[in-house]
Amino acid sequence: MTVTTVTTTVTTATPKDPERGMPKTLALLLFLEHADSIAVQNGQLNEVDSSTFGASWWMRKAERLLDRVVQYVQQAPKVAHVEVLLLDESALQHQAKAHLATYIGDRADWRDSDDFYHKRRWRAIPVFVGNEHNLRNLCNDEVGTPYSLGQYFANTPPVRWMPRLWRSREPQTAAHCACLSARVMCRANVIQTEPALETPSSLYNLILQTCPMTRSSLATVSHEHFANSASPIELMDDATLSQHTPSQKLELLNDLLWRTTMVGETASVPNHVSSSVPIENDELRLLQRRLSVQALRLLRIL
Repeated sequence: MTVTTVTTTVTTATPKDPERGMPKTLALLLFLEHADSIAVQNGQLNEVDSSTFGASWWMRKAERLLDRVVQYVQQAPKVAHVEVLLLDESALQHQAKAHLATYIGDRADWRDSDDFYHKRRWRAIPVFVGNEHNLRNLCNDEVGTPYSLGQYFANTPPVRWMPRLWRSREPQTAAHCACLSARVMCRANVIQTEPALETPSSLYNLILQTCPMTRSSLATVSHEHFANSASPIELMDDATLSQHTPSQKLELLNDLLWRTTMVGETASVPNHVSSSVPIENDELRLLQRRLSVQALRLLRIL
């Protein structure tokens, strides 16, 4: 990797809306690239780290079948899972958890930023939420939400009208990962959609369209842009990074946020419902991976 000096100037770790003067909270939508059964087959995940390691053969077979069905019914880029990662001061000070997630057979809840996240490959798309919405409270409203697997299958033609029966805009109504994440983003006024109509991949495409708005919140970041060079936080070791305050840590992340949203803004984004044109951009994909690695690193360092 060629290292290029990057100067980042940030006046505040909590960007303000230029029109309303309101501070904003940073969140990432974390998209899991491959379900465990596929990641193990591709060599991206050790079998012992799989969620069904040690389970009966029929459970593992059922997992593989379900993973492939979900992958088949989705449009590109066919990500396997999505959840909200909240990077507020409470999370960065280890006073509260950062991951709001739901999984099959479980209910929505806050999750620890543990090895589960660090051993898997994620893509991250950042969003800023005005503090008037209080994103942590919106997430708290969803704790205990039951899981709905049926919504995935109801998203296939010709029965796409069925998800509307779930009243998916209302907190605590049954949801899978994409519906849950979309509902939080809708209530935070980041996107407008029918949450139950979203899959992880369609939500990825929809959230990608918010990159221009997100990058406008980083207008105070000034640097020479080199997508393939290391950002300031990537050049810093854990011991040095741990000495920074939460606001300083977010400032160090801003360069990667800016790069990711800039490339996302210029990516070709088709209509997330009607088009099947793939959303695949090597530069964007690598930046999203790098951003996810550094965001998860911030939550690991004390």
